[in-house]
Amino acid sequence: MNVVISGRNATALLIDGERLTSIHADAIKQPVPRQSADLPFLFGDCNDLQLFENVTFDQVAAQLKRACDNDDALQLILILLDSELSSEVREEAAEALEELLTDGTEDN
Repeated sequence: MNVVISGRNATALLIDGERLTSIHADAIKQPVPRQSADLPFLFGDCNDLQLFENVTFDQVAAQLKRACDNDDALQLILILLDSELSSEVREEAAEALEELLTDGTEDN
């Protein structure tokens, strides 16, 4: 199976022969059947597309989570760097970023 992933859109398009389905980060276990006519609308103007070939569903789910986490981290960093935002908002972004960066590392 081949896949196209967007972390910004939290979506993966699975291509298995002629069969197209998408999964979304908030509903990984609920694939949505797609048609080729859906493709222009699925990712919109996202410019963070990643292509993977010959992957399993578990690999797709892991890559989608990683892509979403990367986009979340980027957005939080941009908030931290925005001097026009209040210090309270920037502190909340710093806490959320720290949580995101340490998520899953406690088990190691």
